[in-house]
Amino acid sequence: METKEIGLEIVQIRLIQDRIVYNEKPIHSPQDAVEILGNEIKDYDREVLCVLNLDAHGVVQNANIVSMGTVNQTVSSPREIFKSAILSNAHSIILIHNHPSGSVKPSRQDLLMTRRMKEAGELIGIFVKDHIIIGGRTGESYSFREHELIKPFSDTKIAAEEKNVKEETAEYIIPKKKKSKQRGR
Repeated sequence: METKEIGLEIVQIRLIQDRIVYNEKPIHSPQDAVEILGNEIKDYDREVLCVLNLDAHGVVQNANIVSMGTVNQTVSSPREIFKSAILSNAHSIILIHNHPSGSVKPSRQDLLMTRRMKEAGELIGIFVKDHIIIGGRTGESYSFREHELIKPFSDTKIAAEEKNVKEETAEYIIPKKKKSKQRGR
């Protein structure tokens, strides 16, 4: 009897650096983030979505162009947005995209995508710190965080939520003993 070998393809995932965006100062404001990529994407003739991957201190580790779309939209999934963040071991991200029309007003799609990315990020522990829109040619910017469309995240809030989940799980696995009523004689 002949035996056939079954081969499995070995896959390797790695981050490849293309060009260095040098900046060692932490991002404290939307303007800090705009200084890094704003001039780069403001003159594009189509929408481009970029991600800045930040370490725990808010220092940019790298930037990734996630999607290049048409003159009025770009489409991307959480998988594509968080891929470089995961490979970079990022603590948080800042989304930046341009509007070639020059308007920085968020579209309905911008609002929905931001909410979806914020929820996905919270689930995997990589937080969306801001989403910034750059107006074409003018370089004017709009920050979702400054307009309170993204609330600042808090590691202490997350730690408290995790503690509650652990306590609930512990109670489920090992229920608290109920006091038994003893009958008097």
